[in-house]
Amino acid sequence: MAPLDTLDRLLEHVIEVESEMIVLSAQAHRRISEWIGASGAEVTDEVLEALQYQDILSQQLGATTEAIKGMRELLPKNGENAEALAGMDAKLLGILETARSKHAAFSGRVDQDDGEGIEFF
Repeated sequence: MAPLDTLDRLLEHVIEVESEMIVLSAQAHRRISEWIGASGAEVTDEVLEALQYQDILSQQLGATTEAIKGMRELLPKNGENAEALAGMDAKLLGILETARSKHAAFSGRVDQDDGEGIEFF
């Protein structure tokens, strides 16, 4: 098996794990929301912030999954020659820039205390 085939299988595994985490996060969010609705308990700013963080985590996982899928599409398949690797660098750089952009957009600036962080409902 060629090293790029192994890399492709590793990336496929990462995508599967991230997808499972997105589903688990959504289930946890739903259950917490249902409990809040059923219990009638007061929802504090900290609880709302935690729910927002959970949403950010899911968005980040989705963005990295998308970047990994894009990279996998560029990997040569079935022993294609080294010429296929020649143009890959520019395409990978584009994928990296997109991933970084999404990270910045989805991060919510959670740790910044400059008045420009997440606004909670």
